[in-house]
Amino acid sequence: VTSSFSSGDVFIYLSAGQTVTVSMNSTVCDAFLQIFSSTGLVASNDDRNTSTTDAQIVYTAATSGYYLIVPTTLLANTFGNYTLIIQ
Repeated sequence: VTSSFSSGDVFIYLSAGQTVTVSMNSTVCDAFLQIFSSTGLVASNDDRNTSTTDAQIVYTAATSGYYLIVPTTLLANTFGNYTLIIQ
């Protein structure tokens, strides 16, 4: 994994072909999501749509393995509460 591990990061296991929806919602910061596989970044999203600062990724795994979900903010040194939903 090419991302440094942070307390908000989450590892999940996905089988090849399995789809996961990851949502990050916040009213205090501009949410930004990234998903990493063992080979690097596979998906990222800044805004779910143009009317919100929430982020969402719908990702289908190309290979079976562990994936790192990295919830962060678009701007450096921006902090705040958020909700992370993994379905």
